[in-house]
Formats: sequence, C-alpha cells, structure tokens
Amino acid sequence: MNAEPFHRFLTSNAKVPAFSIVRPFNWQKLFVTIALVVAIGTVTKLAWVQIHHVITNKNAWAVGCLVLLRICVGVNFRLRS
Repeated sequence: MNAEPFHRFLTSNAKVPAFSIVRPFNWQKLFVTIALVVAIGTVTKLAWVQIHHVITNKNAWAVGCLVLLRICVGVNFRLRS
C-alpha cells in the first residue's frame, strides 16, 4: 500500500502544513540479508570439497558449456518460429 496518493489527497484537500513522507528503516530486510549471506557462506564452506572438484574439472566445464549452448539454441529456435 502506497502512502503517496493519501499524502497528495491530504495536502490538497485539508488545511494542514506541508510535510514529507518519512519511511521507517526496514530492519527485516537487513536481518534477512545478513542471514542469507551467513547461510550461503556456511553452505559454501561445508560443500567446498565438492564445489572445488566441479570447478577444477575440465569435463564438468565442457558438459556445462554444451548444456548452456543447447538451451540457448533451443530458445532462439523457438523465438524465430
């Protein structure tokens, strides 16, 4: 819900002094962001052995590139049809 339409209505129709809309700080967004960063860091730390193996394996990169290429070609083919 936006406060701007009500603010416009109030300032134009009521005899009140001009005031600005002040929004409170979004603490929930801050805590969710911090928790998400900590969770991603923890999962990365715990799974680093498997992640490192996939990153350094040239066959895994080849498979990933081929899958990505297939997806892109399929999407472009559907868009042209």
